[in-house]
Amino acid sequence: MTLQERFKNSHPEAYFLSLDEKDSLQRFLIDKHHLDESEEIRYLEKPGEGNMNFVVRIVTSQRSFIIKQARPWVEKYPQIDAPVNRTKVEKQYYQAISEDETTRQFTPDLLWTEDTDLMLALEDLGKASDLGFIYGGTEVLDDALLDQAASYLQALHKMPPPADFPENRDMRVLNHTHIFLFPFDSNNGLDLDVIQKGLSTVAKPFIRNESLKERIRNLGDIYLSRGRSLLHGDFYPGSILQTGQGLKVIDPEFAFVGPPEFDVAIMLSHLIMSQHALSSQQRFAQSYSPEANFNQDLMWQFVGVEIMRRLIGIAQLPLSLSISQKINLLADAHQWITTGVSYDKSFRI
Repeated sequence: MTLQERFKNSHPEAYFLSLDEKDSLQRFLIDKHHLDESEEIRYLEKPGEGNMNFVVRIVTSQRSFIIKQARPWVEKYPQIDAPVNRTKVEKQYYQAISEDETTRQFTPDLLWTEDTDLMLALEDLGKASDLGFIYGGTEVLDDALLDQAASYLQALHKMPPPADFPENRDMRVLNHTHIFLFPFDSNNGLDLDVIQKGLSTVAKPFIRNESLKERIRNLGDIYLSRGRSLLHGDFYPGSILQTGQGLKVIDPEFAFVGPPEFDVAIMLSHLIMSQHALSSQQRFAQSYSPEANFNQDLMWQFVGVEIMRRLIGIAQLPLSLSISQKINLLADAHQWITTGVSYDKSFRI
């Protein structure tokens, strides 16, 4: 069965976006009043590799814009089912942060949504690249980018979360599985030696460590609980773009009201995995300037889990790390999960 057939079987009323159906898409957008009759689609292209959604740039005779469509699977891993209500969550996130000047500054404009067709349209940011270049281990984020990323998170977390913001339970359960459960399941079927020779042996002591897994499950329970701040939910370099208009944050489909320590930990863990200097890690964390009730132990525990799941789970990164470097990182992660900020490689902010 093709992906289009899978989509139509589950959502027969929805229009299926495709790069190969320009004329059909033009008619669809005209019928939905998103294009004028005189406006012609010149071409379609992928603006980048999406992880969760199908994303396409529409270039017309008058303008360009981006359409995202949720499919009942993860776009990068079609074998993994995913809830399609994520576009509604993303819409409500963009609407919520538009109330704050700082978060609005770092966000593309939401143009329109079509809930039945599982779509939303966004401002085209033009030529852009995400911050994934840091994973090569030779390039780092400069202080200005670190400060901007921290400013965005700080403003987001200080906003009063909307009382009616969706729980986003289905997406959080999906994320919870791949962060807190799947990497530590000895029967998950993932052959880590295909990723890097020797990685399976390296992972075994952690996968077999029941006390460690119990701590990770407890952290997973905190992740699934309602917290005090609106979170982006997937604040890592792949969700941050460098554009001609400056830094922009995208892809908030995992957004929820939760512990702010989680968002900060995700970004910090990726700075660690991409071999940023301690001074850069501290720059980001200190620029965030946490409020008094920020739990630094909890942040470091989330840092440890994110590092572990990226090294021995399915959501791999293009890291240029040797096996010995991964052994050291996993040992650090274990210490952070079990001791938090008291571990000698951590720091207070």
